[in-house]
This record gives sequence, C-alpha cells and structure tokens, in this order.
Amino acid sequence: MIEQYFSSPNILAQALTHKSFYHENSGLVEFHNETLEFLGDSVLSLIISEALYSMNPKESEGRLSKKRASLVNV
Repeated sequence: MIEQYFSSPNILAQALTHKSFYHENSGLVEFHNETLEFLGDSVLSLIISEALYSMNPKESEGRLSKKRASLVNV
C-alpha cells in the first residue's frame, strides 16, 4: 500500500528510523536516519544562506555566518 504513495519506500523507512531503534533491532532494519539528517541539514543551511544573503547583500560573511548559525543550529 505504501508503495503507491512513495517511489522509494526504503528511503522513507530509513528517514523514520532512529539510530537507537536501529541498534536495538539489528537485523530488523538496515539503515538509520543520521545520513539523511546530515543531508537535510546541509540543504537547510544552503536555503537559509541564500535567503540571508538576498536580504542582506552588503553584510559581512562573519555576520551572515552568525545569523545562519543562530537559525540553523537550534
């Protein structure tokens, strides 16, 4: 049933699997979500960076980096 909504149900399962569940249930699942979380954090950082730069094109890199960190590292 889930296959009709998602083209890659294995990636969905990975995205929803916490690392602790993975370690407690070895053999039941193959992957956990940390790698996808890393990718998602990178995409979020890129989007926030672009938005901050667009709104503050004359701001220094250091100030933009601090603003981004305050938004992304919550």
